[in-house]
Amino acid sequence: MSNNVVNENPIYRIAAELSNNNASVLQEVSECLSNTKKYFSEHEEEYGERCVTDGEGEAVLQWLGMVDILQKNDYVCERDWEDELEDFLYFMRELEGVKRNGLALEEDWFDEDGEITDWCRIIDGKWESQNICVAAIDIGSDSYVMFPCNINVLQKISQYVGETNYRIARACEM
Repeated sequence: MSNNVVNENPIYRIAAELSNNNASVLQEVSECLSNTKKYFSEHEEEYGERCVTDGEGEAVLQWLGMVDILQKNDYVCERDWEDELEDFLYFMRELEGVKRNGLALEEDWFDEDGEITDWCRIIDGKWESQNICVAAIDIGSDSYVMFPCNINVLQKISQYVGETNYRIARACEM
């Protein structure tokens, strides 16, 4: 796959937006897109943790590859639907977008017995004045792959996602 084709791929464009054009992230996403089978074999352990085999379609391997690349670089965090509030807040605070934008996350905003979608709805209300929400990447599991996202960027990447069979939306709507 040529560089122009890779750069036009919706997965590449999503990764570019979410990583703020981080060169090392985009290099790895390019490798995943341009030679997916080779990328899979070099990252079989990470795919195996998701119970994904090389029998999955190329599109699935590329989508999950992008998610894993973004996660290991702290642009997204993946949390189980039954996550504890303390863990949820810890991993959200570690995200590059939270740090870069100086976004507050105060424990007393939340009901400890709530669920991730409830917590994300609260965060959306608190971050609304900064035009930022918590968005999530659907990976077809019962976990949430979340990241802070400017509302305008979310609209933009939603258009890119429309070219795939996947979904990115506000986390409170997942």
